[in-house]
Amino acid sequence: MTLHRQSTSHSFSSAKPARNTEFPPVRPARARRARSASRAVADCMFIQHVIASAHRVDIAKLRAPTRQCAPVAFARQVAMYLAHISRGLTLTEVGRCFERDRTTVAHACRMVEDHRDRPEIDLALDYLEAAIATRLEPHPPNVGW
Repeated sequence: MTLHRQSTSHSFSSAKPARNTEFPPVRPARARRARSASRAVADCMFIQHVIASAHRVDIAKLRAPTRQCAPVAFARQVAMYLAHISRGLTLTEVGRCFERDRTTVAHACRMVEDHRDRPEIDLALDYLEAAIATRLEPHPPNVGW
């Protein structure tokens, strides 16, 4: 049994097909991750400035790779906690922003949660979280731009 290929004529035109304008173009996952990573960094930088101002510590000390003194370390822990809680960033994203390991961020969150038992710290964290939330509105849904 032999199969014969039937010849068909194809017409190729130089005109491009009409573009679907109903939906925005889908960006590759890498571009979406890069955009969300830059948002996370911008959010973390803003939170660092707010916390440095509220705790009256130098921003350079807050970003320093070493622990520094106890007030600076606690201010950094509060900043990492608020970045995770108020912005919904993962521990890994917060760690990248603060140049720390995700386990360090998890420890910071546990420490700040333990300090929330004190009413004055709980109230201060509520105020800081509200201040951050009013400045950083939730991100719009990914619409492809």
